[in-house]
Amino acid sequence: MTRTARDRVIIFDFDGTITVGDGPVLAYAEQVAVRLAPGLADGFRAAVTAGLHGRTGLTGSPAAAPVDDYDLVRQVALVHGADSAVLSAAYLASRELLATEHAVISAPVITRSAGTTTAGRDDLASWLRRLSTQAYLVLATNAPATGLDRALAVLGVTDAFDEVRTSVGKPTGMHALADEMLARGPVLSVGDVWHNDLEPVWARGAATALLTRGGVGDVRATYSADTLGGLVPGITAWAAADLEPHHLHQPPPARPVHHLTTATTAKADL
Repeated sequence: MTRTARDRVIIFDFDGTITVGDGPVLAYAEQVAVRLAPGLADGFRAAVTAGLHGRTGLTGSPAAAPVDDYDLVRQVALVHGADSAVLSAAYLASRELLATEHAVISAPVITRSAGTTTAGRDDLASWLRRLSTQAYLVLATNAPATGLDRALAVLGVTDAFDEVRTSVGKPTGMHALADEMLARGPVLSVGDVWHNDLEPVWARGAATALLTRGGVGDVRATYSADTLGGLVPGITAWAAADLEPHHLHQPPPARPVHHLTTATTAKADL
């Protein structure tokens, strides 16, 4: 197969993928807390803290295990009397604070491979700009555009992406995005929630890079690591490859793509 300039597409998730830190999640939790009925906020805050430190925080709740920290906040809030209107208002208010002192974010550390002339600590912006010479880069997030320009500026990646897609409506919206980008060329999707960020791409036989939690992730991922820095060698090699890497799976039968969005407040569904 003959390569053409930037004929490969890499789709990056935002929260938990190209950003690190609990600032946005804590801002969301605080915005929920101030909207709860009197007397419930302290218990809610304590339960969120417990959940973020690996304790359940969901005693007495039949809910499934949270898919990420935003979903943890959502589930704890429901136990403490919040409804969808409270959750939606709190989430949108927290995004107004994104990348400020009230919702601090930072870029993950990127390390170049040992043995190269530029081995050592790198930065996200420089790596993405080098990557963009070989692949078409798309940022796709379920979050609204609110605060995103400021966040990208703080991360130093304002001009790093060819496209920025907000309010994607993953996982449903990811099926449509995957089809659109596969029409351009081979696709690699990078994210921290398998069901939302990667499974729709994997279902089409494309490559995936999963940020795991403590080494726990989906075995179907093409690449997996606990940090974005750990994924860098695989992502970089994939972008530079002459041929599509051998699939690690046989994709399931094609499924219909539905263009729907569902209102919810977890990052997994926003």
